[in-house]
Amino acid sequence: MPLFDSGRDVRSSRYAAAWAASLKGSSMRWIIVALLLSGCGRAVSMVPLNDAAAAAGNPKMDLTLYGTGYGPAVVTMPNGDVLNGNYRLAVGGVVTSGTAVAYTARRSAVASGTAVSTSLQNPFTLQAAGSRGVSIVCSGSAGGMGHGDAVCTTNNGAQYQMMF
Repeated sequence: MPLFDSGRDVRSSRYAAAWAASLKGSSMRWIIVALLLSGCGRAVSMVPLNDAAAAAGNPKMDLTLYGTGYGPAVVTMPNGDVLNGNYRLAVGGVVTSGTAVAYTARRSAVASGTAVSTSLQNPFTLQAAGSRGVSIVCSGSAGGMGHGDAVCTTNNGAQYQMMF
């Protein structure tokens, strides 16, 4: 189900009501709108990669995946610092089309086709910062189903393998 209608995000309150009204079945349209607005919360596994990360302990990270390639991220560090930020998933692909025409002395033939290619490993980045000066930056990749991995580095030098 597309989250965009004519280039506008249907989760914005201005367009959500108009989009929902266009759906048939009054109770079904409100269930669909509620599901779109809720997103998919996902806990993230963090594994220490160096001595600084092992000494600091494992942070807890929560992502809310909306299916739009962008959303909020909350990281709770082992010492209790809460870092707020955003993730970005660059989803790309290629659409190509072609036409071939063949002529013979008695007949002609036309063939056309379209091919769609979508990357299975899309670039993923996350940045979050807290009020006490702690920050974390993650860089990795994610597949089309919203699962992936990244390496996260804090400004204190701790590195973690992030799996979501």
